[in-house]
Amino acid sequence: MMGGGNEVPAVNISGNKTSLTGPVGFAIDASGNLYASNFNSTAVLIFPRGSNGNVTPTVLGGSNSPTLGPIEGITLDHNGLIYVAADTTSGINGGPNVTVFAANSSGNVAPLRVIQGSNTLLNSPAALAVDSSNNLWVSNGNNKLLEFAAGASGNVAPMNVITVGSAGTALAIDGQNRLISSGITSIVIYAANPTSSSMPIATISGSNTGISDVTGLGVDAAGNIYASQPSTNQILVFPPTARRFRSRSA
Repeated sequence: MMGGGNEVPAVNISGNKTSLTGPVGFAIDASGNLYASNFNSTAVLIFPRGSNGNVTPTVLGGSNSPTLGPIEGITLDHNGLIYVAADTTSGINGGPNVTVFAANSSGNVAPLRVIQGSNTLLNSPAALAVDSSNNLWVSNGNNKLLEFAAGASGNVAPMNVITVGSAGTALAIDGQNRLISSGITSIVIYAANPTSSSMPIATISGSNTGISDVTGLGVDAAGNIYASQPSTNQILVFPPTARRFRSRSA
């Protein structure tokens, strides 16, 4: 049964040994290992499955991955590759990028590849999501959602660019390959495999939703959409039927 109300968390990873100071991004791999990053950090913290309490993580990052930092988002693809969005200032370590590491990477290792350069259109990349074909979606700071082909590397142009009213800091892809993005006061849903010309098929918005500043999105196997909001200290859960808040515009 899904939890709800004023419940005690089943797991609470916290304390000085965790190195958590303002965590802003996280992802979980197929084995249950947790990957997290702190605000303005240059490394990924990895907590093995079953971690709880004041535990010490392993660290991914170092001199061999100079493109990392400040880290804004983390995701993993279906092969376990680790994608890290870094909002580096233009001209420093090459500028904004997505750095990709091999599955199960840790320590001071070099990445497999880096998506970076003027052709990428990356500008304050934040949230990341990977679809069933391992194509990468990036929520960009200039009100763009960028899609890069699986295996993209270097100064490559995105294969699709969707302009949105406001690009939030959260992205998710559901089990039907639909792209879900947060705006300032809305959650916007696109049909499976959207292209540059795609319009939303649904928008969750309005005073009843309680949406104000979604910074994290997730979707479970049943299609429920989870949205985290720091301003209200809430996690909002919308069932698939929430798409009755339907609109053809974002």
